[in-house]
Amino acid sequence: MKTKSFDINTLKNMDDDSKYIASMCITDIEAIKILSVDSNDRVRNGVTQNPNVSIEILEQLSNDKVNDVRMWVASSDNSTEEILKKLSNDKYFWVRLMVSINPKTPKEVFERLLSDEELCNRNCFWGKQTPEEISEYVYVNLNIALSKMSK
Repeated sequence: MKTKSFDINTLKNMDDDSKYIASMCITDIEAIKILSVDSNDRVRNGVTQNPNVSIEILEQLSNDKVNDVRMWVASSDNSTEEILKKLSNDKYFWVRLMVSINPKTPKEVFERLLSDEELCNRNCFWGKQTPEEISEYVYVNLNIALSKMSK
């Protein structure tokens, strides 16, 4: 997918759907900064998945008041071990689950999450013992659920 920079004024005048799409692929650093503080949390979610997002912006978004934004930070390929360590203590269940399947999560954090009472009570680990096993299980079952929903 080709990435594209946008004129800042054009960016500010986009509708939310267009900003969401742009947030995931835009390369202009200033534009990414603007989108990272957008009032629409879906746009901020998109920023977390942008391959050009900076660590600084991910650190900022790891403190977002919206749970789903923090969850997407936890799933980001650009999140650092430090961000993941912090998010592993998040009060929101889905944030901690995303930390547990992020390949960058340090082993000691993953091992601690294996004893997370809420994750275990919800059978999130399904008997799996490594981030790779958990990630594969979540991915397969999520795709099955999504395909059923689309029918």
